[in-house]
Amino acid sequence: MISFLVYFSMAMILFASLMVISSRNPIYSVLFLILTFFCSSGLMVMLEAEYIAMIIIIVYVGAVVILFLFVIMMLDVSNSDFKTSSTKTMPYVVLSAMIFLAVFIYALYKSKVNFEAITLLNNKDAELFENSLRYIGTRLYTEYILEFQIAGVILFLAMIGSITLVHRKSNRLVKKQNITDQIMRSKKESIDLVDVKSRSGVKI
Repeated sequence: MISFLVYFSMAMILFASLMVISSRNPIYSVLFLILTFFCSSGLMVMLEAEYIAMIIIIVYVGAVVILFLFVIMMLDVSNSDFKTSSTKTMPYVVLSAMIFLAVFIYALYKSKVNFEAITLLNNKDAELFENSLRYIGTRLYTEYILEFQIAGVILFLAMIGSITLVHRKSNRLVKKQNITDQIMRSKKESIDLVDVKSRSGVKI
């Protein structure tokens, strides 16, 4: 039964991943991405890697994907603009997908873990399943510290890029705050004293 659930989760991850890149609406892509992460988390729980499952839910679904969703909503991208931009960026998408696939295949080839689901479920003596938190922390901060720092820099650049896209110049009226003028203003500029007569209003 567990093996069936593992393979079913893998099939759902594959289906949701294809829907992420094939959906016309970016909001639907983000929702399918959330489904992908939830299925991945369930797969990690069944493989007794609970720490990885919680990290997927807390970090990716709770922070990164919600950030994507808010950025897409703030950008207010229409379907027509998305179609025209997707045709221009299609060669770059194909190239990056091929690079990612090559890196993924290379990682699987160099990995020491047998990725067969039944073998993983029955291999209780592997170091990964004894203490997943200690195993991941030791490997991450010793052998893969450079890759970990590079990933942090990439996320930082992604955050700067999203802020830049949100604050782009547009035809819409955007209210901006001038901190210097706000601090240096005087009392006369901030407060208007009005002598209001009885039973009369004030024109604003």
